[in-house]
Amino acid sequence: DTFHDLFLAWTLEILPVELLCGLLLFVARRIPWITRRWSPAAVTVGVSLFQVLSLHGISAFWSFGSMFINLLVSEYTLHLARRKPSYASRCRWLIWATNLSLIASNNYYDIQESNSSSWPAWLVYGWFRKQKSLFSPWKTYRYLALRQLSYSLDVLEEVSREKKRKNTSPRKDSHSSLQYWAYILYAPLFMHGPVMLYHNFRSSPAANVKVNALGIREKIENPSQRVVLSRVVHQFTLTLGRLSSGLILLCAMIATTSVLIFALQTFYMPTIVFLKMHCPSLQVQPMNLQGPEYFVYGQMLLMFIFLNSHVIFGSSRAMAILDGVEAPNDTPVSHL
Repeated sequence: DTFHDLFLAWTLEILPVELLCGLLLFVARRIPWITRRWSPAAVTVGVSLFQVLSLHGISAFWSFGSMFINLLVSEYTLHLARRKPSYASRCRWLIWATNLSLIASNNYYDIQESNSSSWPAWLVYGWFRKQKSLFSPWKTYRYLALRQLSYSLDVLEEVSREKKRKNTSPRKDSHSSLQYWAYILYAPLFMHGPVMLYHNFRSSPAANVKVNALGIREKIENPSQRVVLSRVVHQFTLTLGRLSSGLILLCAMIATTSVLIFALQTFYMPTIVFLKMHCPSLQVQPMNLQGPEYFVYGQMLLMFIFLNSHVIFGSSRAMAILDGVEAPNDTPVSHL
């Protein structure tokens, strides 16, 4: 249905990849072999890169270029702010000017289908996304630009505040490059948001840059220690309680998506009602609708358009909550 082609493309192509990457994050953070070698932030970057390349392919080259440019400008402004705190206001202007220029350049560097017809589609657009224009890097760049601004302005504000307090040793973790990439690329929120401020994301488990070395020491000190059943049950209960809110929200989003798909395949046909009902050549019966019928269909259209956005934003937020990231709620209303 042309009125909901965006929602249908998201359901069939984007949602499965996002669910897969959410599952990969959940599993990878609980495998000792991984947690003893890589930090949670490194796991976040790895899984997020897989998602970006799966859905965007090399057409995301400008997105990655924009991330690098923003990081370089941010490091330069931090260097200026440390030398002279009075330069902080000028650095903000530089950050804004840079990101506005990157937004304007996004239109210029977008890969058009006519310019890439000789290239393999899976390489240019990713091996999961079939719709080349919907959910392209050009359209998802809006969320990336907001995250770039949040990171640059947040770390600049923190460094400036600490310098004004005469603190000569600012926090090292306030502008870690690994945390930057984890924040910018974070898989559940990369495509559709909701956009979190950097200082909120930095305090989440997904941005932790410390490797869990505790498990190695315990294994060396007590190689023959057996896991007690009660301890396993206790740990499982704690994990289930922590994941319950995100799991319930994700199940609600999947159930709502299923209802919308069922309606689009049965009784809800806005294209026929609004565009083809008065076309004599199509021989659609009934040929005309009465005023109350148009009113009901109009209300249904408004509700379905809202629900389309609600499940897209809600599913991303649910997967972030399952990963321990308290993302803001973009549609804080009831399903009805």
